[in-house]
Amino acid sequence: MSWLRKLRDRTKLAMGELNHSSDPQAKMDQVVEQLQTEMAEVRVKVSEYLATVNEFRKRSEDLARLAEKRETEALAALRTGNEDVAKRALTEQSDLLKRAAQAKQVWEQAEEAAAKLRMHLEDLEFEEMQLQKRRDELTARSQTAQLDRRLSDLASGVDGRARSFEVAEEQVTRLEIEAEAHREVAHMNDGDSDDGAGSAEGSIDAKLEELRRRLGTPSKPE
Repeated sequence: MSWLRKLRDRTKLAMGELNHSSDPQAKMDQVVEQLQTEMAEVRVKVSEYLATVNEFRKRSEDLARLAEKRETEALAALRTGNEDVAKRALTEQSDLLKRAAQAKQVWEQAEEAAAKLRMHLEDLEFEEMQLQKRRDELTARSQTAQLDRRLSDLASGVDGRARSFEVAEEQVTRLEIEAEAHREVAHMNDGDSDDGAGSAEGSIDAKLEELRRRLGTPSKPE
């Protein structure tokens, strides 16, 4: 059956094109759809062959009955002595039998082809069932993997945000430490200034006291 070979070649070509697809879900769906298309075409052919079987079986049976009738007519003609009529009836019978045999050969071949196609169709149906089962399993695995990836992305985002806050906290802590250091330095500078002023004032008082002694002036009471 050349049409079946062409169908298989077309299916193989389509499968080869699908192998270059980057979307696994689309690839699996198209493989199943291609198989279903092939099954639909095989079903059509099975129906056509069965129709041929029925048509040519009926034709063969009708021709066989006519051939039997011509034989009866030939016998009747011989009984009446009409040999020419008997010969014509037998000639027609021979032709009818040949046509009946040809019709029988056609329907037998069609019946055989339909049987082979039904077997092929059963194989395709089994293959479709297996492919759909495998597609469902792979689809479930693909969806699980995608969900895991999304959850990982979400977790990564949470970690990233948490890390951002940690960095911000570290920066605030560093600023607080720097501010405390500046306060300590400023306090130390204020202390030095007070000591300096006290020292200067003490030095002046000492100088005044020395001058008083030199002048014989009594010290200023505290």
